[in-house]
Order: sequence, then C-alpha cells, then structure tokens
Amino acid sequence: MIMILKKSFDPFNFQNLVKNSNSHNIESPVSQRGTARICPGPLGSSLPSFRCGGTVTFGGGTGASAAAMAGADGSAFFRRTSLFWMLTVTLSVAYFTFMVFAPEKIPFQSLGVFGSFCRHLVENYAGLMHKGWWAAFAVHVFEAGVSLRVCSNKGISNSGIRFLWFVQTFLFGFASLGLLLKYNPQRPKQR
Repeated sequence: MIMILKKSFDPFNFQNLVKNSNSHNIESPVSQRGTARICPGPLGSSLPSFRCGGTVTFGGGTGASAAAMAGADGSAFFRRTSLFWMLTVTLSVAYFTFMVFAPEKIPFQSLGVFGSFCRHLVENYAGLMHKGWWAAFAVHVFEAGVSLRVCSNKGISNSGIRFLWFVQTFLFGFASLGLLLKYNPQRPKQR
C-alpha cells in the first residue's frame, strides 16, 4: 500500500497516527474537521512554532466549538498537551528515574546546590525515593485509566482517539487529563 502525503510530515502532529481506512493518504476524518493552527517554524521549517500561541488540536480549536470541530457527536476530540508540559514532565521523570535507579550516572557536583540536595536524598532516602517512583508510576497508570472513563462519559467513542488520550495521559499525567476534563461536549438539545 503506497501512501501519498498531501501535507508535509509533522512529527509533533498526532494526526499522522490516525489513518482513514478508505483512502491512501494520511489525512483522516479527524484532520478534515479540525486542523492545526501552526505558525511558520524557525527558518522556514515545516515544524510548528509554539511561540505564536498555536496549538495542535483535533476536534477542538479556536473560533468554533470543540464539539462542532470534532464532528457532530464529538466522538473524535483530541488535544495534544502543550510542549511546555511535555518537556517538563519528560525531563523531571527522567531525572527522578536516574536518581532512583542509576544515581552514579548523575554528576551531582556539577549541579551546585540542587546537586547537593539530590545527593543527600540519594544517600539518606533511597528507599523512600524508590517507593515514591513506584507511587508516581501507579498514579500515572491510574490517571490513564481515568482518561478512558472520562472519554466514555464525554462521548469520545473513536478507539484511536481514546488510545491517544490513554497514552498521552500515561506519559504526561494531569497535564493531559486536565485537557480532557476541561472538554465540554455540546450535546444536541432534546425536545
């Protein structure tokens, strides 16, 4: 199966993961309803620039209701966590993981006062930090499960989109779950 790319590939765009099974391109019904607000990237690259306040959203965005852009039923709503939270959570979890499982690889002496504090934690509270790491892991798994429940409650039935919410919430925690909780699908009024 040969895929024809109609748009330039964007590695930060989760739309590439959702394919339309009826066509041979990467555009999906989701991408046809809600598009990304992307400003020109640095030096004219095709990567999105987050300085302009643009967000990559499908099924939501500015200027129209999120449910309208996600389709009439809102079953395909997805909003990516901001780059700030993605970087913050990733770096924090990676550093904490190294502190717990491989503290010898961290150059504490190069980190100044923060390094001295971290060395103190590693030397005196290793067991507690190990339990804290597993607690953080459990919390992220729980939040990911909650995201699936919230998807059901808010009428998001597209399995690909629900999977994206699950993975994103597992990786970034409440930074993702908060976006899902804020989503307010506008259901048609029943008469």
